Amino acid sequence: MGLDITRRIGLIILFTLVQVLVLNHIHLFGYATPLLYIYFLVMFSHNYPKWLFIVISFIFGIILDIFSNTPGESAFAMTLTSFLQPYILGIFIDKEKQDDMEPKMSEMGFLNYGLFVGAISLIYSFTFFAIEAFTLFDIVHGLLCIASSWILTVILILCIDSVRK
Repeated sequence: MGLDITRRIGLIILFTLVQVLVLNHIHLFGYATPLLYIYFLVMFSHNYPKWLFIVISFIFGIILDIFSNTPGESAFAMTLTSFLQPYILGIFIDKEKQDDMEPKMSEMGFLNYGLFVGAISLIYSFTFFAIEAFTLFDIVHGLLCIASSWILTVILILCIDSVRK
């Protein structure tokens, strides 16, 4: 468990640096921002303690908020998504594999893994951009940000997972 926590802390540092220094400055067509740190939520196994997963995700969200100047947006979206992640993962994996399986494309298959990543990314993107906009005056712009960032994030996560061992 100690090695796993150390690995997770290293991933938080890596994802924070990549997101803050590189990906936050990418806005394709003025709408799409890749949210690679969602991959952190995807990587948690089904048997991980839910309370610890939620606490770690909240802390990670606060760290992202501090460095990205998004007051509470990432923390809320990460906490909500981490709360829903085990239930969504349970939909896409076999019941006999639930105990010790870490979500990966090689374990789940491309379709199930792609749908799982898509669902997690959609929940996060919708929550994050809905809080960011906090208005319904420019709903088209908000929906374009959600959809384009969601698609870009899913493609990025699937590409990274396909080369991950």
